[in-house]
Amino acid sequence: MKKPFAFICYRRDDEGLVARFVKAELDAVFGSDHIFMDLDNIQRGDNWKDTLKANLDECDCLIVVIGKNWLRLQDEFFVRMIDKKDDWVRIEIETALKRGIKIIPLFIGGAVTQKEALPKSIQKLLDNQGMVINAISRQSDIAALVDSLVGLGFKRSGTDIDFPNPEGIKDTFPLAMTETGLNDALKELPGWELSYAPIPGQAPKMMQEVSRKYEFKTFEDAIEYMYKVRPFISKADHHPRWENIWRSVIIHLSSWDIGHKVSKVDIEMAQYFEKEFAGFYPTP
Repeated sequence: MKKPFAFICYRRDDEGLVARFVKAELDAVFGSDHIFMDLDNIQRGDNWKDTLKANLDECDCLIVVIGKNWLRLQDEFFVRMIDKKDDWVRIEIETALKRGIKIIPLFIGGAVTQKEALPKSIQKLLDNQGMVINAISRQSDIAALVDSLVGLGFKRSGTDIDFPNPEGIKDTFPLAMTETGLNDALKELPGWELSYAPIPGQAPKMMQEVSRKYEFKTFEDAIEYMYKVRPFISKADHHPRWENIWRSVIIHLSSWDIGHKVSKVDIEMAQYFEKEFAGFYPTP
């Protein structure tokens, strides 16, 4: 039986970084041989047009990554790329529509578009139910995308993650916060939000987190911030789930030892991160 695979359609000058993030996340769940993306799957010496066409003719799903500039991008003569018949994004969508395969429009960070703004040959793209990827909720958004692909026959490869063992927890370890206590704490932490994400290696089981996205002036500053706070994290022996995407550092806090719930320790960690960020760019 042929292994199902998805084709990621995107514009490099629109949301190229997000497309690579989506590819990495789906690779981790399904394996890289189930997800096609031009930069990762076209090798040196390959005829890129032939490779794209061959994968378009065989894929089971087209994931169309749509950012705020997806329709606006133009060539040197101020013609929209999407209006050109030889535009590969347009060709990929046309091919998928003709084949009648599953198409998932993936709207990034609040991007929207209207049927009337598209060439007639691809207007049916928007007849397909779209999905959204936002910075704070991206893990649960990715989980929803994963579920859609599972519904098409994609199989999770499965990766076990070692979490702290709940057995033998000290009696003094804080319990999960109540809903009221958590809401009150977040009122004092602007920018932090309650979020839910799949437990790594245990999807679709979900974990509760508090999350925050920090924006820095440069990539180097983002990395320096992560380096600066590491001694406190190590001393506290309570580690965030975090990532760096260019100038952004996105932090998620949850206490795995109490069933992936938010505890007072997580709130105290969030307060520390806030204090360090506030002092990162001191006012002259």
